[in-house]
Amino acid sequence: MCGIGGDLFAIVCERDGRMHGVNGSGWAPARLTPDLLEGQGLDSMPQSGVHAITVPGAVAGWALLAERFGRLSIAGTLAAAIGLADEGFPVAEISAEEWRNSEPFLRGDPDAARTFLPEGRPLTLGGIFRNPDLAWAYRQIAEHGSDGFYLGEVARRLIAGIERRGGVMAAGDLADFQAEWTEPISTNYRGWDVFELPPNG
Repeated sequence: MCGIGGDLFAIVCERDGRMHGVNGSGWAPARLTPDLLEGQGLDSMPQSGVHAITVPGAVAGWALLAERFGRLSIAGTLAAAIGLADEGFPVAEISAEEWRNSEPFLRGDPDAARTFLPEGRPLTLGGIFRNPDLAWAYRQIAEHGSDGFYLGEVARRLIAGIERRGGVMAAGDLADFQAEWTEPISTNYRGWDVFELPPNG
């Protein structure tokens, strides 16, 4: 659940028991202010739509983890995902049902419909889903590291898409983002040590 457009929270436990946390959750766009939202008739933070989008932090989190603990290059790590996005994979039963239920929402956006409603309809159980645009984005990251996402053509396309939908995320919001190492917090519960990332985790 830490795809390219989302966030990443991770805890790594080394063999000697040392724990390391990564917070790869993105912040809100700098121009997304309470005044802007109020000016659009909103009195609370939207939970969907263009103003609910934060800077995607997952790729920066992947980069931190790979640099410190990885054994493969980022290209090697993404190779299987690139292949699946290019060649496709059979749609599972639950995914087919979720696609069917989301059809009206997906039809509301031409790009979403083009990607997730191939041939104009949701895929059914066993249908092969391909996502060449995702494969292309993964290739940019494989070739250029996290800069391929936050500074390159992926960033330009991401910002253009958000602007077309009335959003205010800017190139600087992406370029300035950094995932961070953080110290996990812990407590003991009935003899078990339980670890979690500190807020906002």
